[in-house]
Amino acid sequence: MVLYRRDADQLIGLLKRPKKDGPIPDQLAAFQRRMSEKTALRQYDVGAGLVGRFADTAQRKTACRIIDWVVGVVSEAGADACPPFVVGVGIGGDFELSCLLSKKALLRDLAKKSTEEFYAKLEEELLSRINALGLGPQGLGGDTTALACLVETAPCHIASLPVAVNIECHSHRHKTAII
Repeated sequence: MVLYRRDADQLIGLLKRPKKDGPIPDQLAAFQRRMSEKTALRQYDVGAGLVGRFADTAQRKTACRIIDWVVGVVSEAGADACPPFVVGVGIGGDFELSCLLSKKALLRDLAKKSTEEFYAKLEEELLSRINALGLGPQGLGGDTTALACLVETAPCHIASLPVAVNIECHSHRHKTAII
């Protein structure tokens, strides 16, 4: 289970109440309900979604591992990454190239999806899983944790499949015009 800083602070606050007040059962029950919902989100089964099209178990496991790892990286970054953010993912090549690809993905127009159907679906799957984390803007909770998740790829051997994640704060994307 992922326990965010605000959740830990809330739990500590409830448990540190003076004994004469006693813990408020409704608040503890609400906290426990929220934590079980987050656990259910972490156990989301992608086998029936995007990677369900693979007949080969090894391919399915690889795709699930990539998705879970990217979502885990974003979850660990949490509010420190200043959500809502844009997530760039580089897959393939060598590790240096995958890092460059993840940065290149950040430079792509947010409205443009990948031209390859598989990677377009991968971007959608990653975005929905990242938003399901419930971090929300500035980590205060909500359903918009990421504005986009963009994937760039390069060919490589499956045994060395490098994946890099680059998280960009939304404030880096701005435009000015002189009139």
